[in-house]
Parts: sequence; C-alpha cells; structure tokens
Amino acid sequence: MYLHIDTKTAISAQNLIGIFDMERTTTTQPTRIYLEHAERHGEVVESKLPGLPRSFVVHARAGKQKVILTVVSPTTIFERTIS
Repeated sequence: MYLHIDTKTAISAQNLIGIFDMERTTTTQPTRIYLEHAERHGEVVESKLPGLPRSFVVHARAGKQKVILTVVSPTTIFERTIS
C-alpha cells in the first residue's frame, strides 16, 4: 500500500511511522526539539506545494528517517492510502 502525501509525493505504508498535525503537535517542547534535530541532520523534506505546512509525516527507509512537511491536512493524507 502507498500513502499519497501530496500531488508529487508517495511513500510505502510499510515505512510509515506517523502522520502528525503541525498545529496540535508543535505546541509541545519535545516535538519542536524533534523537528529542530531532524532539520539540523538533513532529515526534513519540504513539500513542493506553496503554503504553510499543516502536517508532517515521519517515515523510515533503509534505516534512514525522513520528515516530510506538507500543506495537506493529516486527515486528507490518511484518506489517501491506496493499495
């Protein structure tokens, strides 16, 4: 199964760690620290769509973790799961 993050990005659902709402999760210190750490280590990939990120998706592939920032809402991303 694949998860469509936005119009240009899809990942294998097997590699999915989580889908997170930016507005709700970035109010906590641990999430902000996590995202800052990921950015410093080159693990953050920004969506090619214009606008402020509404969610972030964490996935791992070949032992490497990536964080995808996207303007698409977490609910919409979840609904885009296809087989």
